[in-house]
Amino acid sequence: MNSKEKPVVLIVEDNPADVLTYKKCLGRSFQLETLLSGDEALGVIEHLKPDVVVLDINLPGISGYDICKVLRTRPLKDYIGIVMITASQDPESIEKSLFFGADAFGSKAQVIFQIKALVKSALRIRSTMKELNDVNTKLQRANERLKKLSLTDELTGLYNMRFMARQIRNEFKRAERYQKPLSMIMLDIDNFKRVNDAYDHLTGSYVIAQIGQEISDSIRLDIDYAARYGGDEFIIVLPETDLQGAWIVADRLRAKVAERSYDNGHHSVQVTISLGIATFEGSSKNMQNVEELTRTADNGLLRAKEQGKNTVVALQLTSNTHKTAS
Repeated sequence: MNSKEKPVVLIVEDNPADVLTYKKCLGRSFQLETLLSGDEALGVIEHLKPDVVVLDINLPGISGYDICKVLRTRPLKDYIGIVMITASQDPESIEKSLFFGADAFGSKAQVIFQIKALVKSALRIRSTMKELNDVNTKLQRANERLKKLSLTDELTGLYNMRFMARQIRNEFKRAERYQKPLSMIMLDIDNFKRVNDAYDHLTGSYVIAQIGQEISDSIRLDIDYAARYGGDEFIIVLPETDLQGAWIVADRLRAKVAERSYDNGHHSVQVTISLGIATFEGSSKNMQNVEELTRTADNGLLRAKEQGKNTVVALQLTSNTHKTAS
């Protein structure tokens, strides 16, 4: 129902005598608008925003049935009650009216006794439809939240590893099929235990969340994938990205983290990250499977730790020979 004092009822009727009857029956309870043709009605309904439309079936130009069909294409949130009125009470008219979406049907011969009750019935149906739309909207939002929770890590907003493991395999198969490169970055926060020991776990969680945001800001959100691997460790997958491209992403991320102080209002913390890169070159000549890609990226991360941290190491596995880029 509109936020006005009275519900708005639009009467579409080409007979002035019938219009006068409607006004006598409905004028005290409803705000009335009247039009003589269906074409006029379709042109002004968006502006008038009626709660109920009372339609004569036989109108000049477009018929009441056709108007009813058009109104029932509107979304549920914009539902309008419809009362169909005709001079005939033949079963076919009643069936067609209800089939095309009328909420109530009345005869002109009995309209003086019926019309107010019919309009109130249409208003109740409209109210029920509005409530149903609200429930559907809430359910959709709840389902979206549940879907997001099932795919993402609650602390960082990045994907969780359940989703990521499946996605990595899909991307590896795609890279192999189309002979495209696929890069993976493994990273974690250097000396993170010291952050928890020196401050508290809330500060540690804040830092992890902020690193997750830094990662989100550093990748192509519609192409790349990033997940929290566990604890303070993360994984990034870069489809159609060679070693050089992955290196640029990794080193830019490393520099951003090193330059920033993470302040949660209680403590200000500076941290660094170490990163390992592995690249599948689009052919099984350098890597056989996802496990080998992941293991190589993880070995790169370990090598970065050994080299003093706050660094990036790329390991390429070719004929069982590791090559380090730094």
